[in-house]
Amino acid sequence: MKNILIILFFVFLKQYMVMHMKYEIDTGATRTIINKTTYKNLPNKLEMEKTKSKLSTYTDEEIPVMGITVFSVIYDGKSHQLQAMLVQGTGPNLLGRDWLKEIKIKWNTVFKITNSGNSKLADILKSNEDVFKEGLETLNCTKAKIYVDPKAQPKYLKSRPVPYALKEKVEEELERLQSEDIISNVEFSEWVV
Repeated sequence: MKNILIILFFVFLKQYMVMHMKYEIDTGATRTIINKTTYKNLPNKLEMEKTKSKLSTYTDEEIPVMGITVFSVIYDGKSHQLQAMLVQGTGPNLLGRDWLKEIKIKWNTVFKITNSGNSKLADILKSNEDVFKEGLETLNCTKAKIYVDPKAQPKYLKSRPVPYALKEKVEEELERLQSEDIISNVEFSEWVV
């Protein structure tokens, strides 16, 4: 399951109009991007400069870039002038490594999970305890088969870099998954994603 972290910034626009903007934190993204819909909904249009910069997804699909703009961002009482790339589409706004280098995020508050007091959720979890219990079950009575288009070309994509602070925990988790026979080492494969 992919954890999506959303952080809210106060973004000050021309004439000191305040706008709250949501971003997904993506440490794999080199640049912070704002989608076209968010840009169009800004109360005051920021100047957009043309750029020759190109962006692509992890799977090498091109992301159409409209231009770049500069935001005045206030986080934790500090003001920053930060550049963002404006892109076509309605995908999520991504907070990339460029902003993360400048803004010192309080990670202990970002990774904090709080109980919102949702009694309906608690009821569902309680009535389905067998589904949500710790551990994994196996399915022994069925064989799975994956059908692949014979014309499909194998793809090999290198793994994304793991942040240094998480490397030890990632290694521990991979070892745990391997010890429980959830994953196994593969020496060679034409298909790697």
